[in-house]
Amino acid sequence: MKIQMLIASALLALASSATGQGKVMTWTVGSDQREALVFAPTAEPPGEKHPVIFAFHGHGGKMENTANQMNFQTVWPEAVVIYPQGLPGRGAVHDIHGHAPGWQLWPGEYDDRDLKFFDRMLETMRQKFAVDDRRIYAAGFSNGAIFCYVLWAKRAQTLAAIGPVAGCLSNKLPTEEGETPGPTELTKPLPVMHITGLMDGSVLLEWQAETINIERKVNNAPLQQGQACGDCCVLYQSSVQAPVKALFFTGGHEYPSWASAEFVKFFKAHKQP
Repeated sequence: MKIQMLIASALLALASSATGQGKVMTWTVGSDQREALVFAPTAEPPGEKHPVIFAFHGHGGKMENTANQMNFQTVWPEAVVIYPQGLPGRGAVHDIHGHAPGWQLWPGEYDDRDLKFFDRMLETMRQKFAVDDRRIYAAGFSNGAIFCYVLWAKRAQTLAAIGPVAGCLSNKLPTEEGETPGPTELTKPLPVMHITGLMDGSVLLEWQAETINIERKVNNAPLQQGQACGDCCVLYQSSVQAPVKALFFTGGHEYPSWASAEFVKFFKAHKQP
């Protein structure tokens, strides 16, 4: 029992230290009070500006827990890492009435409150840090991954790549009778690494597969050009330098512990032209 207590204490200490390095920042966006947990870079690349990663939690998530789970600040210490906190809103497949915190699911929902929040956060990061505007990235899980597609649709000119886990386009989501969600239309190519749990019972594999097909079409990454890139991994090269990387694992609706390291490797290989 003592050994178990020591292990538990050590894990809690590690989690506390990871969150403790971050700073909670606040903004007023319209009538909403918004906040995010921001990690300043802990390594200074000589003569270079800093990449930026926005990491969005799933529906019902918290920014502190997401910081400990995704841990981008450790994987890429040269980066500015932002873990925003969502507001109560409609879930993609659960909590349709919107009691838990999350993100807009399509452009125009909630008067684009989260797109406006993204813009304000990025503006502040540019004021506080030497930001490399060619290396701005977004990653997210579930509802946060779906919001990454909203960013792709409306802020593709700002982003260098995105990394969704268990996400899909809003067009693929189930709807209630009388509900007409706006489409999330992708028009500009953007490098994307999509991670999918084969046993996902929430954001179904079918929806994610259809989304990956749309990603390939937009990025001009034909199916016949798919190349194995490891176990359960396929890389679709693009004629416009916007590859689609699809990585599958045997788990369910979850953010795998190795995902952030894979995203960072992918992000490092892509920047705005």
